Amino acid sequence: MSLPKSWINKKLLFVTLKRFWFVGVIYFLALSVIPFSIILFDLPLISKYPDSYIVSKHTVTRNQGYCIFVSLLICFALSAFVFNYLHSKDAADQLHSLPPKRITLYISNILASFLLLLLPIILNTVTLLILKLNLLDKFEIQLKEIFFWGLNTTAVASLFFFNCNLLCNYHRHTLCPNFLELCCTYAAIIFILYLHFKSQKLVIWLLSLTKQCCR
Repeated sequence: MSLPKSWINKKLLFVTLKRFWFVGVIYFLALSVIPFSIILFDLPLISKYPDSYIVSKHTVTRNQGYCIFVSLLICFALSAFVFNYLHSKDAADQLHSLPPKRITLYISNILASFLLLLLPIILNTVTLLILKLNLLDKFEIQLKEIFFWGLNTTAVASLFFFNCNLLCNYHRHTLCPNFLELCCTYAAIIFILYLHFKSQKLVIWLLSLTKQCCR
């Protein structure tokens, strides 16, 4: 089910991306610890010991706690930056007086935030997939584990943390609450929880899609 076109403003979306692109870059660099550790440390050892060295799956699994912690910090910062105007009556009144509807501003900011959170995850997941597909027999890490890290441990966790933090701030600090904005936030949380419980099926689908593309 798609959102009404009147609820999304491309100009507002790109303005938010332009203002807070640096958060996405920081998030990408923080998550790239995993693929870059493989590139910098494991690949030279594979070249040195081609018959015996294998990249351990713990390279990904042991960093799951770190990824969740980084996601929590980034989501807290991003929601504070993007929706800071809701905490100031003057700023909120000024933005809400603009031609786009209030719900349009809110949803456009949420979509821009989702892009800033998901693009770094996608890029790092793709990097891990490329490494895996090029060094199949040297990777103990399975495709399923890479997809699970990208989809469930990182992407779902990031979106969940972002929306929960946004909801908490909204209830505690927003000077001008709005029913539609609250409904959108609750709906996003419910959808993310649904994705979490369906993540195994999504991982299986992504695996089959990857194998078809590699044929």
